[in-house]
Amino acid sequence: MLKASFEPLSDDDFRQFVATGVAVPGRQGGSLFVSKWRDGPGMDADAFLEILRAQGSTMVVRKFESDVNIRVQRRPDSVGKRKRLSGV
Repeated sequence: MLKASFEPLSDDDFRQFVATGVAVPGRQGGSLFVSKWRDGPGMDADAFLEILRAQGSTMVVRKFESDVNIRVQRRPDSVGKRKRLSGV
């Protein structure tokens, strides 16, 4: 699996993964994620994609045999912009 490289994931392929239960889109606060196991119903695929686009993020996929690994990639300018507490 680690030798397989990540490649861009199309919206249609993502919808298909969600429909077959291979991918479960979710949101925690402002963070989007995709899990492999059902821990609740997850989000609607189209609502997830809409938020993803609004954030300027993309998804990549790595496939190996029957395993699928999907990552949300945030746009570079949104990474590491957390405020630091003074004195920490």
